[in-house]
Amino acid sequence: MATTKFLYAGIAATICTAAVFCEEPTQPAEWDQKKAIQKVREMIALEEKGDFPWEKIPWLTDPQQAAALAQKEQKPIFVYFYLKRNVGPAKAPC
Repeated sequence: MATTKFLYAGIAATICTAAVFCEEPTQPAEWDQKKAIQKVREMIALEEKGDFPWEKIPWLTDPQQAAALAQKEQKPIFVYFYLKRNVGPAKAPC
């Protein structure tokens, strides 16, 4: 009897969850080529002045420290990395 109740509860939870995720997707914003070109020009002008806004960000390089701070501040983590050529498995998918 208890197993049946858990089964029904699981089915109900699945249906409710599916209903939430089956909403109509929102339309992405239209691409504005002129705005994109303007933003690139602004970044080039900053670089030419030697003003690099990303250097003002207190980046963290320790993943554990970054995760702890992100959890504490309820903020996402931005991860950036690169692999040099010929590093890693021969058929790496990245």
